[in-house]
Amino acid sequence: MNKAILSNSMVSAWAAICLLVFNQSASAAMLDETKNNYFGVFGKTAQEIKKNLQSYSEMRTNWGGFFWANSEWTTEWQFWWRESETGCSLARVEASVIVENRIPRWLNKTDATPELRARLRRTTAAIELYLRQSSSSGLKAAREIERLYTRMRTFETCDELKNAVNKRAHLTSQLYRERGRAIEQRIGYGNKQFPDLTEPVGVQTPVAGSPDKVMQGWCQLSDDLETIQHVECRFERSCEPQSSRCSINYSWSTERIQVQYNEGGPVSWNNTSAEYAFIDSSPCVRRTSDNMILCFFEQEPDQVWIYHLP
Repeated sequence: MNKAILSNSMVSAWAAICLLVFNQSASAAMLDETKNNYFGVFGKTAQEIKKNLQSYSEMRTNWGGFFWANSEWTTEWQFWWRESETGCSLARVEASVIVENRIPRWLNKTDATPELRARLRRTTAAIELYLRQSSSSGLKAAREIERLYTRMRTFETCDELKNAVNKRAHLTSQLYRERGRAIEQRIGYGNKQFPDLTEPVGVQTPVAGSPDKVMQGWCQLSDDLETIQHVECRFERSCEPQSSRCSINYSWSTERIQVQYNEGGPVSWNNTSAEYAFIDSSPCVRRTSDNMILCFFEQEPDQVWIYHLP
């Protein structure tokens, strides 16, 4: 059984305030891995942090905008074939993805107010979700490439087989690249997912010193972002004195959901792991076990969710 190894081009996605730019370059990486490269950011106010980000030369555009983060992914594949009297057939295909991220790291956050720390945690969580979303197209492409062994016919020569496999693999990567760009366009190139640092935190982002609060509002739940449960619900927030630990209880009919927060970010949903999700920049909660998302609105929303899960 013979073997061939190939790599496709690198895909680059920039998470920006107003725009994403996709580039291509050759890559010869061989291992499945994710590399996170951090760059330092300073600031005691939202304006200082944004100014520091903008001055980071490698993340700037030619027209003066700035990027929050950068993610690059590369798909690779290798395959084996068998020669026989009837021709050359594909035996197995393996594909992998290499991801490299550039992410800001706030170096003097202890000097800032609790609310600003919560704002940056909120924005950082949106960036992390966005980076996972950006690399998901490469992961899907790799899975599809691995399925080629079930779809390739037998060829007269192995050179014909190798050419056909590589052509299909490249086309598959291109297809998922285009799908990824379509998703970016649908969600507004990321700008609808990132809450800006200058935006105050809302009731669903409690920080140290947040007062207890009880109110009626609207809850929306969905695990696929297409079928959405929309109900009027009760919101009850309480925080431990002199602490950044808070809890919010959502209730309607017989349903009860308790979300625990620390430093403004969700950590558990009814004692299971939870994290941020962002719907049109609203800081919602995602239960990590099944991707169920809960959003709370003080006023009844009249718009469709715009979001894409990895």
